[in-house]
This record gives sequence, structure tokens and C-alpha cells, in this order.
Amino acid sequence: MKAWAFQILTDTYGDIPYTAALGATLGTSSPAYTPQSEIYPDLLRELTEASAQIVPGQTLGGGDLVYAGDMTKWKKLANSLAMRVAIRMADRMEQASLRAIEQAYQSGAFTSNADNAALRYSSSQPNTNPLRKRSGERPD
Repeated sequence: MKAWAFQILTDTYGDIPYTAALGATLGTSSPAYTPQSEIYPDLLRELTEASAQIVPGQTLGGGDLVYAGDMTKWKKLANSLAMRVAIRMADRMEQASLRAIEQAYQSGAFTSNADNAALRYSSSQPNTNPLRKRSGERPD
């Protein structure tokens, strides 16, 4: 999830506080910016390591609101995100990008929309969509 969030940030803004962001100390109002050319390879490394740690058949327990504990789908998400990162860096690091795409594809990526990661709110507590509750309270 961290890699996904940082991938969106660097896609949007380019260079971002990546290396220093999560290790920032209190009172640091201007962390150093990491060049995008360093961020993408590191995101690939993180996603590859995460994918390697996921064992299909094991379970996360009852707290997984995205895939209900299906580790095969989590592995597909990690590999699909790695492919997305590799595509983003293809123009500048073509060979590394091609290797990353091939590796992620061979490890198993999304094959249909059924693999999409989505937080589906239930209609009851404790997972009710807060916007749904608010829409019922508005007089307009």
C-alpha cells in the first residue's frame, strides 16, 4: 500500500520527499526531495520483495477488507503495481523496465477486473460508508 501511495505521488508531482518522508523527525518542515529517477527503481524493489513474501494459501485473518484474506490476489496486486511502475519508467530506463515487466508478469498479475483492489463498504457497522450516512442526514 505504501508503494502504491508513493507511486501515485511521484506520478503526480515528480520529485517528492520519499527517502526522508517516513523517517522524518518532529519539527522537520522541509525534508529532502528524492528524484523520481531514484524513486521508481526503489518502488520496484519494494514491490518485488513484497510479492516474494506473499504465500498463496495463507490468510490475513478477518481484517482484510480488500481481498477478504485471498493472498493470491494480494500477490497479483503487488505484481500488477510493479508492472505499472515499470511502464512509468520505460522511456528513461528501458532495459530495467522490460525486465521488471517480464518478472512481474511471470510472477502473476491481474487477469481480469475481478482482481481489482477495492474497498467495498458493507451496509452495516463497523464498515458503513461514512458518505452514505451523511447523505441520509442532509435535508437537501
